[in-house]
Amino acid sequence: MFRAQGAAARVSASDANESTYRSPGLQLIFERISSGDKVNILDLGPPLSCNVEFLSSYPCRLYIGDWLQSLPLNGEPWGEHPAFSPLFTEMLSLKAGDQFDVILGWDMINYLGEENIRRFSRFLAEHTHTNALCFFSVATHKELVAQPAKYRILAEDSLHCEQFDCGSCPSPRFTQSRLLELMPEFQSHRSFLLQNGRQEQILRIR
Repeated sequence: MFRAQGAAARVSASDANESTYRSPGLQLIFERISSGDKVNILDLGPPLSCNVEFLSSYPCRLYIGDWLQSLPLNGEPWGEHPAFSPLFTEMLSLKAGDQFDVILGWDMINYLGEENIRRFSRFLAEHTHTNALCFFSVATHKELVAQPAKYRILAEDSLHCEQFDCGSCPSPRFTQSRLLELMPEFQSHRSFLLQNGRQEQILRIR
């Protein structure tokens, strides 16, 4: 069972190639999912059959947010689209009592402006249990693909990242301290620096 040493752990290049890579953050998430209790999972990515099938083998209730389908992109860069000034209550249609134990945010955080991150944080905080874990893949390179990727779960500790061929845009390159300033309702649980341009951040509610 994987354990991080200190606040951050570095994964070797052999475990972190460009598209398929070992994900210690995901492994930590699955430790929570497989803890024995039934968990409610909010997946903000698209409804990929492989992920639904994989997660369905655990005692959980899965809610798919599918932000990419919520926006009329028409080939425009995702983060620059004028439709993305979201009211998260409308995009996800959650009820007041909906509470989640695991939130899979993937790389969405890289494509939100700072004010939207603040609003996103407040929205998530209203729908997370006190012991909930949130997974985010934060870009560390200067540029990133102009639309969020699709993340396919291959195993409890492995992901395949499918990126769109749609050009690039500047990366916000959020440091952990800046991300937590923008999301004051949350605190760091673990972080993992990978050598493929990603830093996996696992957050929990304060």
